[in-house]
Amino acid sequence: MPKLQLIVENSFVTSSANSKDIGITVFNRVFDKLLKKGGSLGKVQPIYLEVGGSLKILGVLTLNVSGSYSFFPELPGDPGFDHFTFVNNYNGCHHFTRVLNRGRVKILPITAELLTNGILHGISFVIGDVSLLKEAPKEIHYPEVEMADFNRIKDAFFTANKQEGSTILKSDVSNGTVCVQFFLIPKEIDFKKLSIYPKPIKTLLNENIRGKTSAFNAVVPHEYQNQYSLGIVYICLNKSIDAPLLILTSVPKNGFYSKIPIKHVISLKDLLNTKDE
Repeated sequence: MPKLQLIVENSFVTSSANSKDIGITVFNRVFDKLLKKGGSLGKVQPIYLEVGGSLKILGVLTLNVSGSYSFFPELPGDPGFDHFTFVNNYNGCHHFTRVLNRGRVKILPITAELLTNGILHGISFVIGDVSLLKEAPKEIHYPEVEMADFNRIKDAFFTANKQEGSTILKSDVSNGTVCVQFFLIPKEIDFKKLSIYPKPIKTLLNENIRGKTSAFNAVVPHEYQNQYSLGIVYICLNKSIDAPLLILTSVPKNGFYSKIPIKHVISLKDLLNTKDE
């Protein structure tokens, strides 16, 4: 049976390098889950960061037919997990997942933390230096598949024969520490209330970030989800920190799905003494 390879061109990228040239793994990981899931994930949406006119890849968001959101990051080093998922109920069992020889394993639960604006904080990534992120590719090269497999999963990339778009988050700072925060916005909450959650970043960096940089907000709706929308806030601070990667989230000390540790994760409950004000 003949095989097909999907190649997606990013018209907004000026470089000529493709995803294989750069060594990006996230597109293959998402494609692998598409094939092994037995059906469409829903929609596949790459997320890029613009820093000083240069585009970097942060990862790939999938809007799953179950109503959940999964994010597959392309981060410096080995973060210790393949992706994390916010399930279709914003108070549900969100979790990190790792891929092992025996299959996909949930390795750590995530508790979405309710803030005073009615929005829930899920996860924050702090990347010590934006140069550690990989460049955005001009072309995305997905693995070759059998024709039957491609017909089964093509709706993840195409809607009404139109290629799905990407999300580009922009910063007014050209280099330094990157912070990307993921939020769950309940349907009854005005998405305009979405803003940076500064307290953990201020505590971590020992610096007041308000007024030092502007935040870029994005809201990603989900056609299979009726409880909440995913909000993303991005800032880049004009300073670097020693740690290449830190992950901030509310995780219970007990309740691990397995004994596998996740690197770089800091519990907000350990970092902060009080809630956001």
